[in-house]
Amino acid sequence: MTMTESTHRSPVTLTILASVLSLATLASAQPPATPAPASAPAPANSPAPATAPEPAAAPAAPTEFAPAALAIHAKVNELNIAMNADAGSDSTLDNAWEKLVAAHAAFEESLIGVIGPKDNWGNLQNWPAYAEIFDPGSTRAASPESRALNTNIAHQHMAALVKSGFFDRLDEAARSPRAVRTLPDKPGVWDGRLLAFQPPLMREARLLATIVCAQIKLDLVRNDPAAAARRFEGGIAMARVFATQWSMFDRNTSDAIVVQMLDIVRRHILESDPNPVFLDGVAAAMERQFALLPPASFVVAGQRLVAQDMFRWCYADRDTGDGVALPGPMLEAAELGGNNVDLFFQTDFAPRSQTQEKVAAFFDQAEAMIRVPRYERSDRMGFLADAVDKAPEDLRTPVLPIVAFIVQRAFAAADELATERDGMRVLVALERHRIRTGKYPADLNALVPTELPALPIDRFTGKTFIYRTLEKGQDRLALAHPRIARERGYLLYSPGHDGKDNNAESLDGNAIIRALRPGQEGENKDFVINRLP
Repeated sequence: MTMTESTHRSPVTLTILASVLSLATLASAQPPATPAPASAPAPANSPAPATAPEPAAAPAAPTEFAPAALAIHAKVNELNIAMNADAGSDSTLDNAWEKLVAAHAAFEESLIGVIGPKDNWGNLQNWPAYAEIFDPGSTRAASPESRALNTNIAHQHMAALVKSGFFDRLDEAARSPRAVRTLPDKPGVWDGRLLAFQPPLMREARLLATIVCAQIKLDLVRNDPAAAARRFEGGIAMARVFATQWSMFDRNTSDAIVVQMLDIVRRHILESDPNPVFLDGVAAAMERQFALLPPASFVVAGQRLVAQDMFRWCYADRDTGDGVALPGPMLEAAELGGNNVDLFFQTDFAPRSQTQEKVAAFFDQAEAMIRVPRYERSDRMGFLADAVDKAPEDLRTPVLPIVAFIVQRAFAAADELATERDGMRVLVALERHRIRTGKYPADLNALVPTELPALPIDRFTGKTFIYRTLEKGQDRLALAHPRIARERGYLLYSPGHDGKDNNAESLDGNAIIRALRPGQEGENKDFVINRLP
């Protein structure tokens, strides 16, 4: 666990999180061959797990798989609830996931009211209407008339969203620390495999975050900074809800939303004279919501459970023996995991017992290593690459390369998002200090304790972020980009993967993330926090 993560946890919670290591036995400790759905434990204060579908209702998969997945899901929910048991909660707002589902329903209701039935919606992910809020006169529309129409549609939809209760439901999710995802109970919606289960709102989550960002901008333009800060916290809460689920798909969704929400704050700071009420609200929201994010070890533990679920439907024995791998499900799992599928055309797969032993050893190592700070483990990560690249050579186990590839990304994503998240906490604190005192501090220590309870630690160095004040005329970015409202008075950055201070020399746009990843393009580059979004 990293230093910053540990500051947000009570001893009780840390003890509970440590118990995740024991979950490896969930599917390997001689479970019954066909457990009944009722045997899945139902954690207190959480919705009851869905009843396993009848064979006729779910012909897509053998019904033996569903009870095992339900048991695993219930175990994840137990951990999820216990993890935040010390955080307190309004009993009427206990489950943030349900509030997010209600927000999604309100979103669909608002769309029907503005543009009609779903058949009229088209590709909402590339809907040009919202481009006009962020960039009036955008070239995405073909003509001034089209731009005016898009702007009108966007504003109508924002008003309909407010009326539908969309933002109210996000506010409720923000006030509830627990997020227990319920599995569907409708025939044909879910085939019983955890890896294959992605609820509809996950697919539209980034669009919902874009809409929240649009409302933040409108609230700021309308001089309602308190409302804008509430919208920001609702968006961060949506990310937090996804982060507390079991899979890397959920965590990737969460990370994308966090970046969207932080970018709208960064844009406000760089492109205008930032509003102090908004910044105060943003700072408080980040402290509240980020404190509820599970540590990176939670993601790896979740992937261990997904791996146990894979054993149920990727091997012929159904937990009753030492069966052989089933090429069809394995191939599908490889595509979901993003792995190279060539190895699945091999035929000499290891039996289940050997594979399970190898996977368990891998997760033991991964869960221990992800608790080590990034700056201490940078030279100790060869086991991840070996699991991806060498496992098919020393043991024909198709499960290990799949889960190792996902865990490899979990390590990188955890470090990258923590750097962005903690850097933005410092950035907002610097702006609040300037507003309060009339100038930027000489060093970051001046931010404690008035603006921050403690200075975050850069995952890549083990030190605080690099901070350097600028004199007037020294800000190259402000001189080059008319969107920058005023010169930046400082540079705030991480030296990134190479650990070297390159004087805030960075890559542009989305490529800046490569400064945090091994690779030639990111060498001699820094990850700048107060950059142009």
